Amino acid sequence: MRLASLAGAAVLLCLSCADEDPAGKKQEEVETTEGDTLLFESEDYTVEPAQEKYVCFAHNLPDDVDAIVREVSGEYGPGTHHIFFAWTLVPEPEGVTECPVLFKTTWIPIYLGGVNPPPLKMPEGAAVDLGRGKQLVLQLHLQNTTDEPITNKVKMKMKLGKPDVSYVPAGIFGLDNRDINLPAVTDDAKSKMTCKSPRDMNVFATLGHMHKMGKHLSVSKNDAVVFEQVWNFDDQPITPLDLTVAKDDVLGLECTHHNTLSKDVTYGESSDNEMCATVFYYTPYDNLDGCVNVPL
Repeated sequence: MRLASLAGAAVLLCLSCADEDPAGKKQEEVETTEGDTLLFESEDYTVEPAQEKYVCFAHNLPDDVDAIVREVSGEYGPGTHHIFFAWTLVPEPEGVTECPVLFKTTWIPIYLGGVNPPPLKMPEGAAVDLGRGKQLVLQLHLQNTTDEPITNKVKMKMKLGKPDVSYVPAGIFGLDNRDINLPAVTDDAKSKMTCKSPRDMNVFATLGHMHKMGKHLSVSKNDAVVFEQVWNFDDQPITPLDLTVAKDDVLGLECTHHNTLSKDVTYGESSDNEMCATVFYYTPYDNLDGCVNVPL
């Protein structure tokens, strides 16, 4: 991995249209209003041909802004496999680092997105309340399959709610099947998992996740299919979903893959391995939770 390609990169976090007065002087206090936008932006980074890596950008929220997030959207381009946007329980190194891990339990997710995702909009009366001053971390999984370097930057925009309104907390619940073994040259290799929901959830959106060999993904509740997706690695949307899950409902996840290689393929974080996962965005959220199925 080439950390040198990130030299000089930085992170900018600002409240649009509210960080300076007309004379260009920084205000000491910022009063946020409905629809204000916090912008988290990196400088350019470069991914060399045949390079794959995880890069993290970390920066603190302003101490004078109530970051009550009602909508999140990302802008990023070629070479991005997925993004993971979170706030941290334990501080990460400020600025830019390489971070070759899929997930840390000290990262509390705000937004996960694949290729070309639409904005994530919270339901009426719901928000992710980040308070003031928390550290944000944006992780990019990058892979350059071309013959030329890819230079890009990423922007995360957070539309804010009103600080004097009481919102229902929103968050993420995940299903992650790591027991994947795709035999060589197999067209319809299926992987399945189930788990009992540990909580009641009002699901308002979902994000499926597979890699290059993915064909089809489906989610069920008590054996009835509630979401399915024909997989396209180059188009990984966050899909609105109106789903009520009760505690102890049995959730199922099934993925179908097409392995064209002359070797077996198993679970892995690289885009050249495979995954089978889905994320529910739901209310009311109280702590990070999910189900992970690992090989025996």
